[in-house]
Amino acid sequence: MNRTAPRRPLPLAVLLCLAALVAGCGMKPPPMDHSEFRWQCNFAGTEGSGSGGDDGGGFYGRMGCDPFYQEQVCQEYSTRLEAFSGGLQECLSLCAATGDQLSTDRVYHDDCQGVTVEIATICTRYCRRNFQ
Repeated sequence: MNRTAPRRPLPLAVLLCLAALVAGCGMKPPPMDHSEFRWQCNFAGTEGSGSGGDDGGGFYGRMGCDPFYQEQVCQEYSTRLEAFSGGLQECLSLCAATGDQLSTDRVYHDDCQGVTVEIATICTRYCRRNFQ
């Protein structure tokens, strides 16, 4: 006759820890303030900015965008976001409209196109973290 020890249920503390871990997976990130937006915007296109790829280094960073042009783009987005009061859809529309305006006005030169796409993504992230 083969006897095995009776199974013990998992202790309550272990079950609570597992539940907390599973619940933590659905946590949304904290809101993004204007200073965080500016920081991410100013470093868009450089190593560690989250845009991927290898680092070309130098004054112009990986994407070859002149930092003075990039500052103009960041300033435009930042000014509009600071004055914004509305909901998620309006914020996303503001990001799209700002990107379209900057493309039309040619505020940036062609070497900055990759950076402006990344900045538009940062703007969208700002909207989602603050209004979703």
